[in-house]
Amino acid sequence: MVENRYRSIFHSPASSADAFQAATGEMRAWLGWKRYDLAAFDRGDSRIAPGVVLLHIAANSPDGAQTRNWRLLEGSGEGDWTVSLTVHASADPTDPKAATWFWTEAEFVPAAITGVHWVPRQRAGAPRLVRGLLGRVDGFDGPARFCAEPVLVGAERAGALIDVLCDPGRRRPAVVASANPAVSLDDWLAVIAEATREVAGLASVYLLDRPGTSVFSRAIGESHAVWDGELRTYLPDVDPAAAADGTRHRVLSAARIAANPGTSAMIISAAPRRLAAEAPLPAALARVSRTLLPQASSTPDTADVRTHRDHVEHLGRERDLALDWAAKQQDRVYALLAQRESALAELAERQQQVFAFENQVRALRRRLIATGNDDGANRPTDAQAAPPGEFAELIDWVEQNLPRVSFTGDIAYPLELDASPEAPTWVRNSWEAFRALESYAEGRQDSGFRGDFKAWCERPPSPDAYIISPGKVRPRESATVRNKQKLWQERIFPVPREIEASGRTYMEAHLVIGASSGGQINPRLYYLDAITRTGKVYVGYLGRHLTNTLS
Repeated sequence: MVENRYRSIFHSPASSADAFQAATGEMRAWLGWKRYDLAAFDRGDSRIAPGVVLLHIAANSPDGAQTRNWRLLEGSGEGDWTVSLTVHASADPTDPKAATWFWTEAEFVPAAITGVHWVPRQRAGAPRLVRGLLGRVDGFDGPARFCAEPVLVGAERAGALIDVLCDPGRRRPAVVASANPAVSLDDWLAVIAEATREVAGLASVYLLDRPGTSVFSRAIGESHAVWDGELRTYLPDVDPAAAADGTRHRVLSAARIAANPGTSAMIISAAPRRLAAEAPLPAALARVSRTLLPQASSTPDTADVRTHRDHVEHLGRERDLALDWAAKQQDRVYALLAQRESALAELAERQQQVFAFENQVRALRRRLIATGNDDGANRPTDAQAAPPGEFAELIDWVEQNLPRVSFTGDIAYPLELDASPEAPTWVRNSWEAFRALESYAEGRQDSGFRGDFKAWCERPPSPDAYIISPGKVRPRESATVRNKQKLWQERIFPVPREIEASGRTYMEAHLVIGASSGGQINPRLYYLDAITRTGKVYVGYLGRHLTNTLS
């Protein structure tokens, strides 16, 4: 599953000797940070802690290429983490900037499905390992530079940065933050560094100074600009000439970043982490796994041993055929993923056009109302805008646009959903659910509606009231869930202390957001209706289906 995987790949101009030395040094430093036995590491022992195994493999290809791999296996009651660092040095690279490749991968395999509240937050410390590597070697994604800290860009380099964003050789996101006029550059650099710490090795990160912000934003155009401390994540294939293309590259406001850099880090890293996990391996790394597979050893030439050797060679040929087939299937999957990304981008552009037309219609309705020529048109109850493209953007949109709905839950759970292929549909359904809750809260306060949210959706007070299908609204859980401690405790979510002194309360009212093809996710939204107390609806959870009697 993509949400259980972390992958960072970058190339470097470092020589093979320098690359292997940097990898060995950083692996040792990282293991020390994890408090493992460094003496065992120095001796080459595989057992470096109870339940922890470190394997080190070195292999050379016939063409002179060299590969080194470290694979850390960590077991626990919840499951197993595998963290792998591979350094591959080409014998005669065609691109002098790509003499070596660094490939870091972390994957979690659950021991069993014990519940749905688990999210691989730390990814076994892999981002820290990558940041350390980038502190020792220069890393690149095509023309984009990977660094452990944001790269400062002034006016003289703003044009070159635009060239990097538009370069077809850049295959990973690029994060560009603008200068914040209310904060000194050094202080803002520290904030941006904290907010982008999780994308080291997943995206290039740049911070424009004030002159650089002005030159960059005016040159790239208003649809793609960043101003006043905003941070923008530019996906590959930027097209500044197409205004609609700007909607693909999400913006995070300076106020949002400054208020909570930690939460912003999760939002900013969501898309780069997903894209990195889905992307195909570069050609230089496509055959590295086969290089690292152990080769059958030669044995004395007797009849019995020859038979055994022939059998081993036969198995080796079958393995090679299987690997070739798997590689072709992987290429096919990656091609389909690329087609999906293109289709989603096109869909987002079409949706933007649809909502622009809706805005025009609503503007005309307001004019009719103002002139007294209204034939049943009603005042719109909520602002129209294009739906966000991912859950990270959705949560930010809710905070900025819905004053009567507050998301109080752990943002890690909706971010986990972004890794699923069905995520765009779920984002749209969640967006509609949030808007309907806002419309309901407004109706309760301003128009005297007295029913609950399900009644609002079943019998809206006006044709213009925003609703969702009543069948998606579940006002309460089953008696089994309410009476079984393990199940109802799973439904205790964060709320403001003015609602509950402990800062947490039980929620059972929930909305059906969607279903997944494998039936393992089926996201839900849990909310607390506190309109009579604070005038707001609190959403305490948005994520995969919680445990119930059928789980």
